Amino acid sequence: MNPIKNLLTLVFLATVIQSSSAQGKNELSFNATGTFKIAQFTDIHYKPGVPESEPLVELIKYILETEKPNLVAFTGDIVTGRPATDGWKAVLAPVVEAGIPFAVTLGN
Repeated sequence: MNPIKNLLTLVFLATVIQSSSAQGKNELSFNATGTFKIAQFTDIHYKPGVPESEPLVELIKYILETEKPNLVAFTGDIVTGRPATDGWKAVLAPVVEAGIPFAVTLGN
């Protein structure tokens, strides 16, 4: 086992738990089968107002409905067009509506 990787994972999860609790969101917990599922979306390069980007939001919705994750992680280059605020609202909307805790790590 890689101790640095384990430490980073622990810090990541502790930050998410603290952030979720502070915002009154659902707290992290195992599901009914005793597992903890993370959905990760990375480098999706969403551009608001660009028709080619719209299927990405539908794909996020589909994955959330199908996989029912306990946590969603957005990593890398998520929103790469302007206005960025509109892009983030669109990308995060399915996760917020589902009440799933999430974390974001920007860039590479």
